[in-house]
Amino acid sequence: MINGSLLSYSSFLEDLGNGRLDKVVPPAVCRCNSYDEIIEKVYGDHSSSHNLILALTLDTCADINRMCFAKLPGEIIEKPAADQYVDCSDRDAFPPDYVQSLAMHGAPPWMLQFRPGAKYMCIRNLDPVRGLINGTMLKLLSVGRNLIQVQILSGKSAGSCDTLTRCVFTITPEASGLPFTILRSQFPIIPAYCLSVHKAQGQTLQKVGVVFESDPFTHGQLYVALSRVGGWDQVHTYFQGEDILNVVLRHLLS
Repeated sequence: MINGSLLSYSSFLEDLGNGRLDKVVPPAVCRCNSYDEIIEKVYGDHSSSHNLILALTLDTCADINRMCFAKLPGEIIEKPAADQYVDCSDRDAFPPDYVQSLAMHGAPPWMLQFRPGAKYMCIRNLDPVRGLINGTMLKLLSVGRNLIQVQILSGKSAGSCDTLTRCVFTITPEASGLPFTILRSQFPIIPAYCLSVHKAQGQTLQKVGVVFESDPFTHGQLYVALSRVGGWDQVHTYFQGEDILNVVLRHLLS
């Protein structure tokens, strides 16, 4: 095990990505002891689109996003989705309240919280010409009955404003863990103060918070999280134990 703080950050990332480090010990100055602390370190008094907290699970993302929303002024507006079950042979075995509570990859939550001024991410390739693609960061401006108005924060259309309507998401059994498909009609955005590591791929950040309440469980998660920035002085961490396991499937690199 090599302490990452002893290496130049670029060399450290190279060793991390190539699987030459089994574990990483972030510098003590990077470490936070609570969600509140890491939120304060990453965001302070503003919510820059270039600052982001990353987590391993959607449940952790939801918890931290709720905490960030609670710090914002103004009223929270909630918009439920409309779900349709496809090829569900026993609806009584899957009560709507249970299905609605599940975090599902590739789809917005059943109940979306809206707060004007809050930060979101677009999760659907809506219109590349307008700069609305999967991964685009957005600021919510206003909420109507069937439309929301947003300002685009990232990409080629940064600074422009647009309106979004609901989309239909097809949620497969692989994404939901349920033995049937769900068709979910909801706005194509998710709160974006805390995102899953997977959602951060390709983003360049000024400051990153890394929340790992367990060791990473798939290839390259730690590398993706730490490589969003250029140095340890831009990293804040919250994790259990004294180090973080680096999961790298070396056969994928050869």
